[in-house]
Amino acid sequence: PGPLIEDIQHTPKVPTDTDDLRITARVRSTFQPVAGVTLRYRILFGAETGIPMWDDGTHGDGAAGDGLYGATLPADLASPGQMIRYRVVATDTAGATSRWPLFPNPVASPEYLGTIVQPTNLVTGLPVFHLFVAPNQLAGIDSESGGRVSLFLDGELYDNAYMELRGNTSAGLNKKSHRLEFNRGHELRHPGPGGKVRKSALLAEYLDPTYL
Repeated sequence: PGPLIEDIQHTPKVPTDTDDLRITARVRSTFQPVAGVTLRYRILFGAETGIPMWDDGTHGDGAAGDGLYGATLPADLASPGQMIRYRVVATDTAGATSRWPLFPNPVASPEYLGTIVQPTNLVTGLPVFHLFVAPNQLAGIDSESGGRVSLFLDGELYDNAYMELRGNTSAGLNKKSHRLEFNRGHELRHPGPGGKVRKSALLAEYLDPTYL
């Protein structure tokens, strides 16, 4: 294995469109010394870009040489309401690499950590589900074959969750209901009483107006 990556944090938790996003990660050697750490990020579903993370005491990383690496994404990279996702990659002097999140299974694990830029067109006391769907997944989530989505709720990003069409007679209506299934170990922290859940649904109110 490559270096050990742990304790990844980003601040602010939900940046405004004028806030830089600072990301830190603690990286420790396993069998060989750490040679370098890279932050790989993408805005919405754009191309992934990499920048170095530093342990020099000048990148929001604490003291130089303390094993805490930092990098900053400038505020002008993303607009209000847009999603910012990232992963950390570490390499040792023998060329072995590691990453976090691990992403061992493309259909059962998150690929990225992340957040969104605070929307400026929304003022409400209600819970807001921010749903992000790549263009090549749109057809899948509106069918029983399903697709992968990212969902942001209450300061937490749920990346690479599963979503599919829900219902039988209602499946042909213009406003559709959908079933959500979250990855094990990263279940939905639902807005309300009770613990985390792996499965939930977004119900359209076409047939029953008591659903919200």
